[in-house]
Amino acid sequence: MPGSDIHAAQRPSKETLRQRRVALADRRGRLHISIDLTVWLIFVWIATFGDLKPLTLGGALVVAVVVQWLFPLPNRSGIYRIHPVGLVVLIARFVWDMSRAGVHVAALILFPRPREDAILRMQVRTDVPEYLSILVAMTTLVPGTVVVEVDRAHRILYLHCLDVEGQGGVEALRAATLAQEARILRAVAPTSLLLELGLLSGRGGK
Repeated sequence: MPGSDIHAAQRPSKETLRQRRVALADRRGRLHISIDLTVWLIFVWIATFGDLKPLTLGGALVVAVVVQWLFPLPNRSGIYRIHPVGLVVLIARFVWDMSRAGVHVAALILFPRPREDAILRMQVRTDVPEYLSILVAMTTLVPGTVVVEVDRAHRILYLHCLDVEGQGGVEALRAATLAQEARILRAVAPTSLLLELGLLSGRGGK
């Protein structure tokens, strides 16, 4: 029947399917483990579970490797450059922010009071997906703040915040978001981008 011929013509041949399987196996066979991405995934894992037990660290390492094997990212050289001092500052401030925000949210639960929650529109400096992903993850991990939408084309985050006034008001939250982005960039962005954004001399977010 004509319909059957058309259906058969549209169906991938066995040779095409075999080539696809070989290509997939070859792509996964060329496993490239990014040290930077591995460190970041381990950091997020530890921040999520909140402890440094050997089992947690081992699980984090396994998950980091498996994620990179199952979902290989395109090679984008020049995106990351680790700055040790900036990385230490980023991690230390992140731990402090999580601790302070945890106390704040706990106080709201234990001692309820009238408060104003809001979704705030935040414009950031960069539209690079890698940096935005780190900013979104770290912002969402801090209790009381959740990124609900990202408009990458216009470099805008929409952030749901608990107790806006209790966190210093709208402008304080915007300033905190920009400061967090600046710390991330100073920790992992190449020097050329930091110079372009004016972040090496301490301007553009503290």
